[in-house]
Amino acid sequence: IPISISYVTYDDRDNSSLIELTDQNTTQEFTFTNNGWKFISFNVISNVEYTIQDVFGLILTQNPTVTSILILDQAYTRYIYDGSWSSNSSQNIYYDNGYYVKVICETYPVTLTVTGKGITFMNINLTLGWNFMGWPFQFGCDASSVFFINPQGSSDTFFDKLYLIADPKGTIKEGVATESDNIYIEDTFKFEPGFGYVLRINNNVDLHFIKSDFPQPEPEPESEPEPESEPEP
Repeated sequence: IPISISYVTYDDRDNSSLIELTDQNTTQEFTFTNNGWKFISFNVISNVEYTIQDVFGLILTQNPTVTSILILDQAYTRYIYDGSWSSNSSQNIYYDNGYYVKVICETYPVTLTVTGKGITFMNINLTLGWNFMGWPFQFGCDASSVFFINPQGSSDTFFDKLYLIADPKGTIKEGVATESDNIYIEDTFKFEPGFGYVLRINNNVDLHFIKSDFPQPEPEPESEPEPESEPEP
């Protein structure tokens, strides 16, 4: 099977077959607590910062004591800030992917806050073999809602085509492609906002992630107003 891969970038924001966005701005925040690797993905697309240098450069603006930043993408391409940015850092962010990020600083924590439109739909293209995958929404859910999606043009499920998937915490779940009698037990793997995922599949797939198809947390109930005090007689 020929392998062709497409990524979702800022340039695709008007292509409704790949991505749809909210009308309102929202924010996404990451916290780096040490100089180790953090595996992240984005659920907000900025109209202003959408390249490697622009988005991760916000770390420098928001945290002036940062001395260097190292970023790895799915192809293990290195993007480096070490007083200046490497020449390849004008590359657009791939919003359907994850990134390994290391931040070197005198003091922690270091934060990165991105402001932009939220995502309501994304087509995630995965290819035969190993992939990085992002989670495009600002809420988490049990993996059953993702594993049992039917990839476009297939009667199989995503879980049928999955060898394994791992989250940044080191949790690993094996799919049917590894062992034909593997089943998924609910509450044993989760997709969480801001996380990147490493996975291996047995075929090329396109997954349609539609926000309204996933269970979302109930809104916080509004607090009851304080009763007014009785007037003095």
